Formats: sequence, structure tokens, C-alpha cells
Amino acid sequence: CNFTRDAINTYNSWKDKAAAANQATVNHCIWDNNRITDIGSQLRCEKLISKNVLYVSQFLNDNGELLSYMPFIRKWNILGMDLPTTDYASYKLAIRRFHNPSSRTSNISLVDPEISLSYLTNSLRTQVVINGTCITVNSKKIRDKMANLDTPDLLTPIKVWENSLKARNPNFNFVWSTVFNNLFYKSTNHHKLIQSHYKILHRISTSRYMRHKMGIDKDGNICSLCDSGQLETLDHIFIDCSVTADFLSQVSNFIIKHVDLNYEDTARSYLFTLSHPDPCVNFINISLTWFLSRSLQTKVAPKFPVFLRTLNGLLLGEKHIISQRMDSILSSELGLVSAAR
Repeated sequence: CNFTRDAINTYNSWKDKAAAANQATVNHCIWDNNRITDIGSQLRCEKLISKNVLYVSQFLNDNGELLSYMPFIRKWNILGMDLPTTDYASYKLAIRRFHNPSSRTSNISLVDPEISLSYLTNSLRTQVVINGTCITVNSKKIRDKMANLDTPDLLTPIKVWENSLKARNPNFNFVWSTVFNNLFYKSTNHHKLIQSHYKILHRISTSRYMRHKMGIDKDGNICSLCDSGQLETLDHIFIDCSVTADFLSQVSNFIIKHVDLNYEDTARSYLFTLSHPDPCVNFINISLTWFLSRSLQTKVAPKFPVFLRTLNGLLLGEKHIISQRMDSILSSELGLVSAAR
């Protein structure tokens, strides 16, 4: 279709612009990318792909520097036998050459805001040029600006989600600035959950459809869980997939039983906006979207008992108002699950 063609052409144009300017961004997919190569050979590692390690940014530490071998495998829970040091050295060199083709030893220390974040940063006024030098965009600044943005509903991905949600519930009418404020500051202490949900809202979380277009998923772009024959897009995963719907129904019954007797979210409003008055419901929902995304990326149907155990593990370091209640709820529920097995 025209949209798919335009999207792929735009992505390829973006890659070419980044490489031509010698200002590679951290948002590029490293696999099967003719711009990121091991002396001309494209890179591909099925083990890292199965762990959802796809982008240059996932090879960097918080300072924007390439991770050394041991911190990298610890970060992504990878066995040494699955990733030889020689392979990892090739990936690092390929990333360095991509960042600066004129040097084989240059490390990544800069993020190119003009390309990778131009739309977001320009609209949020996070780019500052002093004496011709562009100040590096900081993720905390982006988060704070996004939380304080009065009109996030004007962003294209938010408009798309709002249309999808209104199709299920014509009365859907949430204040998106409040949604982002809740996401960043009230939903959870876990950054990975916040980041995952943020990517979903901005429609930059990957689906099988997009991974297939990027050349990562070679098997196809149809939903790997249900038998609908539909493309596995974000809308299909979270709204239309019958397997997802069954799983969400189990989670809703859990919420009704333990947290809110009147809970109902067939329109997926609370799931996306995290705007339920009870913080435990919002914590369950943000954990759910992360768990569901991870399940789909590994092509494994989401299992409710596995989700409960995952939820229990996420309580470590969580906000006290959430962890105290959820610990009691999950202790009894996991006991029942264990007894049933």
C-alpha cells in the first residue's frame, strides 16, 4: 500500500541522511542493515534478536558509550556460549564505523538530535544551539517536556490511537497531558515499563509486521498467535487479536476479584491511558502491556500464570502504595495457581 511504501522510503532516506552526515543515530536497527556492516557484510545474530536486542542504543551505556563485553551480556542476560567475544567485537567495530566512517576506533559519545529526534525535540523546544554547537538531548529533559506539554494529542501517533480507541468507545475522552504525567510520575518505579508503554503510545514499539519490513523477521508479517490471518500491527496486538483478548479477559477478572469489583475495560481505555483511580490497576496494566509486547516478540502466547509470576517479580523496588497491596494479593493468588498445578 502507499503508506507502507512511503514509510519504508522515508526510513531508508533517514538512514542515508544519517550516514552521509557522519552523524549516526542510536535508533537504527543494527541487523540486516547495509549501513552497519562488518567490513561490508551485514550483521545478524538470531540469539540477540530473540532477546529483542535490535537497535544501536541497546549497545550503549547511560553515557552513550559502547558497552564492553561483560556488561553487555549481563544487561541482556545472554550466555557467553551464545555470543562469542569475537562476534561482539565485530558488532562494536561496525557500530563505530557507522558512527564515524573515517575512524575505526571512534566511540559513540554523541546522539544526533537533528535526525533521530528532530520532530519531537523541535516541537518540545529541547534543542539549544550555543555558538553553533547543538546541546545533546537528554532523555530526562524529553520526559519532563513531554509531561508538561499541553497538547500531546496533536502528535500523529496519539491521534491514531485516539481514533482506534474511539472506534471501540465513542465516549473516549481522556486528557493526554494527564496520561503522560501519570505514565512518567505515578504509574511505576520501573523505567523499562515506562519506556515500553511510551513506545507503544508513540507507535515506535515493534510488531511482527514492522520487523518483517525491516528484514528481521524472515517468516512473515501475519499474527503469530491467532488464526485471523491479519497483519500483526500494534492495533492488532492490543485491540483485535483474539488470543490477546482472551488473555486480557483473564487479567480483567483478576482485577475484578482482587482490586476493583466494578472494573470493565473492553474498550482498552484504562489499558492505554493508565488513568484508573486505583494505582494498583494502573500498575497491572502497564506491566501487562510490557509483558504482552515481550510475548509477541518471542512468538509465545501470553499465559496468565506466567504473567502473575512476572508481576510478582516486578514488585521489587516498586512504590510502597502499590507493592504493599499487590504483595498480599499475589501471595494468595500464586498459592492457588501452584495448588492447581
